[in-house]
Amino acid sequence: MKTFSLFFLIALISNQAFSQIHPYLGIHDLDSCKLENPCHFLEIDSLNQDVWQIGTPSKPFFGAAYSYSRAVMTDTINAYDTSKHSYFEITFPVNRLSLIVGFKHKFQTDSLLDGCYIEVSYDNGLNWSNIVNQNPVVNPLYITMENMYKKSDTLVNGISCFTGTSNAWVYSRIQWIWGYHLKNYPDSTWLRFYFLSDSIQTNKAGWMIDDIVISYAQLPASILEIEESEHVHVYPNPFSNFTTFEFENRESKNYTLVIYDCQGRMIKTKENIITGKVKIDRDKLPSGLYFYQLYFEGTTSASGKIIIR
Repeated sequence: MKTFSLFFLIALISNQAFSQIHPYLGIHDLDSCKLENPCHFLEIDSLNQDVWQIGTPSKPFFGAAYSYSRAVMTDTINAYDTSKHSYFEITFPVNRLSLIVGFKHKFQTDSLLDGCYIEVSYDNGLNWSNIVNQNPVVNPLYITMENMYKKSDTLVNGISCFTGTSNAWVYSRIQWIWGYHLKNYPDSTWLRFYFLSDSIQTNKAGWMIDDIVISYAQLPASILEIEESEHVHVYPNPFSNFTTFEFENRESKNYTLVIYDCQGRMIKTKENIITGKVKIDRDKLPSGLYFYQLYFEGTTSASGKIIIR
């Protein structure tokens, strides 16, 4: 099997992790769930997850489903119930380098008190994490998202989620790009779509989801040259003993700097950078080309290359 550089993946998406999904050489659908017929990759635990229903919406904010007549939603007729923490689950195989899960949805919740979020598991449901609480570069994958909530979009209890009211249908997508050469390649990915409500009834509609589509992006065969960031000044570059990264950080935000080699391996990490300048020593690194990513709150702020003589 061919070696596939993780940095190739990073270079292709050098903007923020919540930017537009990159189409590469085209996006091709693998599977879809229109909810008109049973969906083999979607599961609702009807005994314990009594909020979620599949059917035709019959309440004012929801209106009609996005396509055809049926969708999955927090009750087809009534306002969502109080004190609920309920999910439905989808599972799909990891059989492509660049997988995308997209869905249409709309939501109406009590802002900052009730909300909707997504958790992901790569180990058959043993461990779960909020999709936005992951670093966008996690061996063996790179994650990017479109029209998703961010870490800072939190309820009063601190959970990051969609909350409040969407103006109309929202098209959200999550993309996973996997590196061939890494061994902990999972067999499947599991997603849970959670709805959370507090103890106060506000007679709102909740969350409705339709047209869940699993697709993949066709990747080019060659490694693309990374575009240098204008926001970071690296000097000296090339260097022999050490180099300095300088960038604007007037608000003393907390950044993380990660250095990769040409095989996509993470070789240096500098965390808790709250000034606009950080020094990186060569240590015992061999001469050659390396790449850097500067992160803020898990999203890519800047990226570029460095050379060690």
